[in-house]
Amino acid sequence: MPGLGYAGGYREKRVDNTRRAIQGHARAQRVFVVAPVGALGSGKTRLLKKVFDKLAVQHGKYRQHLVEEGSAEDGGATIWDAIYLSSDDFVEGGKHNQRLQSTRLREACESFTLENVGRAPAGSNHVVLLDKNHIHAGDLKRSATPFMQPGITVRVIALFLADTDDAEGEKSVWNYPWSPKTMAVCLKRVLERDAHPTLGSDANDDSKKASIFLKFWRLFERHRGLEETNLVSSVLTLPIVSGGRWKEDGTGLAKEILASDIDSDESGEEVLEKVKKLVAMVECDEESSAEFDKCVDLVAQKVRSLASGPLASRALPPRTLTAPTPPSQLRCPLYVGVEISGANKELLLRHAANLLDFSRWNVKEELHVTLLFLRSRYPEGERRKQIVQAIAMGEDMMATVSPKRLLVVPGRLVCAEVEVDGPGFLDDLQPQPHLHITMALDNGCPAKLSGRFLMGFKEQWEVIEGTRLSDIEAFDFSDNAQLSDCRVKSYFR
Repeated sequence: MPGLGYAGGYREKRVDNTRRAIQGHARAQRVFVVAPVGALGSGKTRLLKKVFDKLAVQHGKYRQHLVEEGSAEDGGATIWDAIYLSSDDFVEGGKHNQRLQSTRLREACESFTLENVGRAPAGSNHVVLLDKNHIHAGDLKRSATPFMQPGITVRVIALFLADTDDAEGEKSVWNYPWSPKTMAVCLKRVLERDAHPTLGSDANDDSKKASIFLKFWRLFERHRGLEETNLVSSVLTLPIVSGGRWKEDGTGLAKEILASDIDSDESGEEVLEKVKKLVAMVECDEESSAEFDKCVDLVAQKVRSLASGPLASRALPPRTLTAPTPPSQLRCPLYVGVEISGANKELLLRHAANLLDFSRWNVKEELHVTLLFLRSRYPEGERRKQIVQAIAMGEDMMATVSPKRLLVVPGRLVCAEVEVDGPGFLDDLQPQPHLHITMALDNGCPAKLSGRFLMGFKEQWEVIEGTRLSDIEAFDFSDNAQLSDCRVKSYFR
């Protein structure tokens, strides 16, 4: 499959031309993104590779950007082509750089969309098996975004790798979706791996492996689970094949490890010793090929079943939304936004303080992300009217906010560029471009200028609202900066 290249002006021009070609032909394609959610060591990679091997296609199968040698073409298959993409193959020199890795993976997804999906016969089905670490529904949406082009319907098949046995009692001791025993089993598998780019090093470094594992594990705290939405067609809960059993109960030690300072060099060796002690307490079961094959068949059958169905129109409104109110009875807010408060505000300020000295800035008391401006006009269309009304009535709608960049305009303001992920209604709400949080204002600078400064910075204007581009400072947030369970609210005059 030619053209899965990465940076460069030629690629950008080619991508734009192909996107226009797709839009002009309105090909009505479907892309099914098969995406796993599970801890490191839970068996995601092996499962996806076996599902990929099992899928029958009409045209071609691709692994990264190479045609799969000897892949059987089946004229009766409902799938036109399939591709297996692993984030691990987009690292440079074996060194882990998550931002670069994510950029390269996204570019590969876009190239497959534009060069394969865009040139396939109308009504074709395409399957993308995306082997990367997804934590929550927002990650699934982010993985699906590169395939969202004119005339293409995108659906996600989410695979949640779960505990297989009587782990409910163990899981209740903490806020994680898996038990302490499962943590020990997965840790054992990770430590037994050879050098692995996801684990942050091209060397076989147990301390590094354990540190990266625990950082990922902590991200799953308060995991709210997955459910079907406009984007997520199916959620398959699959067992973590080949679990294990305690030889000696390590629940207390697992909690102690998670409470440790895993970033400190001084405590690194101490934590590693505890990790090794924990994995020695668990005994892994022998692998059951029948159980594993059953999981592979279940996923492959779900993909084939969805690909065999008719090309459906856009899904109905979420179940939480109520019937629309006549315009005369609907009190319109000034705007709709995501509130950043409580623990989320503290977390954001803590991450920002690692990048900037806030002592000279007047930090705002209320922080939020503006999604939609109404300016006292009624929402356009029944669908958007439903959504705005539901939010105004206090429906429990939550979103995840991921800070990406901190922008500092000297003497004027500080704002954080963000991404917002959440339920399918966000797509219909059509959020404002250049989403951001205005964090601090000085010298009477209006908050509305944050969007202008962010736009000008990204488009590289020489002067933005009287400030030279070269005078603006930008800092990247860490990749684990994430604000979960943020409430979507209406703001009135």
